[in-house]
Amino acid sequence: MSASKPTCPNYSSQHTVKNSSIHNQKPKYQCQNCKRQFVQNPTNKVISKDTIELIYRLLLEKIL
Repeated sequence: MSASKPTCPNYSSQHTVKNSSIHNQKPKYQCQNCKRQFVQNPTNKVISKDTIELIYRLLLEKIL
């Protein structure tokens, strides 16, 4: 049972090694060519425009 190694997003190289894991226990890999660290299947969470505006307002209130 041999799993194929993930490919580097920068170089498309399969010369990668497992390098720990992220907060939700997904394995993190590192490319041996460019030293970039990456997750094989990342999940991107979308932040709504309303939430972003709220964050900016709260940051401005704290700064001023």
